[in-house]
Amino acid sequence: MNFGVIGYGYWGPNIVRNLTSLEDSQVLAIADMSPSARARAQKAYPGIRVTADAADVIQSVDIDAVAVISPVWTHYELAKAALENGKAFHQQRDSGGDVNQSCPAKESHDHG
Repeated sequence: MNFGVIGYGYWGPNIVRNLTSLEDSQVLAIADMSPSARARAQKAYPGIRVTADAADVIQSVDIDAVAVISPVWTHYELAKAALENGKAFHQQRDSGGDVNQSCPAKESHDHG
């Protein structure tokens, strides 16, 4: 499975490390808005594409699943976009934010 990771702050490096260690999987792209986070990602994983734009990850036809490891207030829109682009997604635990926007997968199921 080919993964994309959105967010390379505190937990992002751990998630990328864990995903790259899985058999039959690889991380193809990492997105983070922070220039310093992108520099750290590029240094640690020179073979992985690093971008500032989460849409590059979400819209990539080569990526099967997206790990959303960004600030909680971004989770809903990123997870919704991932689903709309046919991606499986993992969302970092939701520790706050709007309870009505916690799970776009449930919303899609409820209205689908």
